[in-house]
Amino acid sequence: MTENEDIWHQLFAEGNAVLDKGRRILGKIPADYRCMFCHGPFDGFGGRVMSLVGRGQSSRQPQVCDSCIRQGNKHPGGAHVPIATVFADMRGSTPTAERIGDRAFSALINRFYQVSSKVLIDAGALLGRLAGDQAIGYFLPGMAGPNYAHAALASAIELLRATGHTSEEGPWIPLGVGVHAGTAYVGLLGEHGSSKEMTALGDDINVGARLADSARTGEILASRRFTEAVGMDTSRLEKRELHLKGKTTAFDVAVIAPT
Repeated sequence: MTENEDIWHQLFAEGNAVLDKGRRILGKIPADYRCMFCHGPFDGFGGRVMSLVGRGQSSRQPQVCDSCIRQGNKHPGGAHVPIATVFADMRGSTPTAERIGDRAFSALINRFYQVSSKVLIDAGALLGRLAGDQAIGYFLPGMAGPNYAHAALASAIELLRATGHTSEEGPWIPLGVGVHAGTAYVGLLGEHGSSKEMTALGDDINVGARLADSARTGEILASRRFTEAVGMDTSRLEKRELHLKGKTTAFDVAVIAPT
């Protein structure tokens, strides 16, 4: 294991006492939006102070502050670590965009990004790249704690609640969610000389994404590996057997529908 790999493994799999203390302190400052690494505030009075000391929100990577990007760029690479993933996909994005128009659709997706980012970061996740109509949360034991899979499940449920899936009015954006647990190569990766981006690579990442693709509106599809990781009793839950793209064997999943 190289020096950089050791640094990332300690951070993601074991935790870093200095960062953990900083996150607890910065997390007490009121804010709606925060850096996913250090939890420094991006808005309100705290956000203005962070900007003055060089820790403002990055213009290139809005999930991260400038200080964390500088630190990450000093140690390119990552490490193979345990992970739980949350993928949330909008259902019917193409017909919705056609029906409501570009401006309204852009506002809808921006609202979704803001709400999902807050839910996932507050639960201890690192965010996957914001793209299209999908939100991604990576839960790692060194960042979200030893109960990282439980935190992933709680955030998936909260995502559906925060987007109106449990309200009488119905969702303001229809989502399907997939949760999975396994291992992945996680780190800040990018081309030489460029700003690095948070990336998680591996088969278990692909499985998590494809579970979300298969979920119906208001559903969380949980893989067997995930339900075992959280010790969930699935005896009363609906079960499905899925044939995921690129996989040779079927996947057994449990269907969770928050009420």
